[in-house]
Amino acid sequence: MITPDQPGSTPQSAVTGHATITANRVEGTTVYNKQGEKIGKVEDLMIDKASGQVRCVTASFGAFMGLGGDLYPIPWSMLDYDTEVGGYVIDEVRLKDAPSLKLDQRSQDDLLWRDEVFKYWMAQPYWPA
Repeated sequence: MITPDQPGSTPQSAVTGHATITANRVEGTTVYNKQGEKIGKVEDLMIDKASGQVRCVTASFGAFMGLGGDLYPIPWSMLDYDTEVGGYVIDEVRLKDAPSLKLDQRSQDDLLWRDEVFKYWMAQPYWPA
């Protein structure tokens, strides 16, 4: 599995030949569980206006595990890209209690909410302390 570009990881460019990826190539990408089953898809990218960093992807999971009608923000660093399946892999068990957004709530500018999402996923913050 390949991890998105982040400090200490194998750069995407080493695998794809490109150091960047366009948003429209990420949006719609299938999300798989660790058993290789399709469980959802990436709906959108949430980009921090000030830093330009990808804050999260929002993913939908249909009626999976009783989830539905919501978008789940997942920090970019928590997604693993699997070249064999051509999609992102996440631990589906973590989704059950994950923070979510309603479908009509495409962005979230509240910094406390951002902190809650990163704390829940135990993701390294991208912003300076």
